[in-house]
Amino acid sequence: MTLLTSAAAEHAFYQSFQQLDLQAMGALWTDGEEATCVHPGGPLIQGKEAVIQSWAEIFASADPPGIEYRLISRQASGVLAVHLVEERIRPSRSAAGPASRIISTNVYLRASNAWRMVVHHASLPLMPGRDERARTGLH
Repeated sequence: MTLLTSAAAEHAFYQSFQQLDLQAMGALWTDGEEATCVHPGGPLIQGKEAVIQSWAEIFASADPPGIEYRLISRQASGVLAVHLVEERIRPSRSAAGPASRIISTNVYLRASNAWRMVVHHASLPLMPGRDERARTGLH
């Protein structure tokens, strides 16, 4: 898989997640111990083998989820790109009702003319929205 842009790597990440495709998921992560992942509410997972094992455990007990994602911001410099993404995930593609909202930071590293994921840190947004913070005085 040749991922020529960090946006292509991100698309491949969410496509492999939605299709529960562990082989595709493994192909887009960087090799080695620098691969790092934090699933919502979960511990720090380090090393490609452990990261892919964590995805295998998620995929093993799941129906293909409904996933929509929106890029909030992207910073790139040379061989590193950092994407801040809002994910909306439903437990299955046919599930009705509200989706879980997750904020993720995805970091991509370019090596050998291909972009690979090096960090995925996903968390549930527990802070109130901007309008609510303004009303309550929270910062």
